[in-house]
Amino acid sequence: MFLSRSAVSESIEPPVAVDSRPSSSLETRRISAWYGDRQAIRDVSLTCPAGQVTAIIGPSGCGKSTFIRCLNRMHETLPDTRVEGQVLLDGTDIFGEKIDPVLVRRRIGMVFQRPNPFPTMSIFENVAAGLRLNGVSTGKSLPDLVWQALNRVGLWDEVKDKLRLPGTSLSGGQQQRLCIARALAIAPEVLLLDEPTGALDPVATLKIEELLGELKNDYTIVIVTHNMQQAARISDITAFMLADATHIGTLVEVGQTRQIFTNPRDRRTEEYITGRFG
Repeated sequence: MFLSRSAVSESIEPPVAVDSRPSSSLETRRISAWYGDRQAIRDVSLTCPAGQVTAIIGPSGCGKSTFIRCLNRMHETLPDTRVEGQVLLDGTDIFGEKIDPVLVRRRIGMVFQRPNPFPTMSIFENVAAGLRLNGVSTGKSLPDLVWQALNRVGLWDEVKDKLRLPGTSLSGGQQQRLCIARALAIAPEVLLLDEPTGALDPVATLKIEELLGELKNDYTIVIVTHNMQQAARISDITAFMLADATHIGTLVEVGQTRQIFTNPRDRRTEEYITGRFG
């Protein structure tokens, strides 16, 4: 259940261990989004089951990133934007009148295409930042939760002697895993990733893919990817988006990943997967 910020600001509970919180289902019902007068996506309805990886594929400009930013109310942080429709987290509409978007983003974490560690913060403080904002500021629990998050993404052994160095001192792949650790530290139920390996080399990409395979046991994961082979490798469900004749993104087809890649129902899906356009 969501609470207003004022209701919890004085008594917020510290986040639970990063690997002990149950994941939640995420469902959209006719989500449409605008930038000013320009509509970017129309009536996108999609179910992302708990404990699975849902991949969103499609050509550039079809609204994939806009859609995923609607899933934790990041879209509205941009000026002159709006969203219509519902996003249901375990049945509760995150766009409800009394829902605090800050608490939404605590339950639905996000990682972006380019690694974005806080440049003025150490590796330790990059992970601790969200914990401090959520009421964990002192005591044994803070380093324990930082350790859990770094260990969960396979980064602890690589950085345990460098915790006071800037997060930006790490390699690109390590920075991205640091950003995932930062998102996991506050114990979300859903993890959104917008082309998280788009700026990484093949070795770093493989590590991220292996990590997501492990994380889906405890989190509902939604990933936007331009890499169809990646979607085929790591996802359970694949959704294909395409811009229509008016340049508005729509959902063409969704299904089990094997079905989408071997026996798509829509001709446009088959043409995109076989490289005839996009």
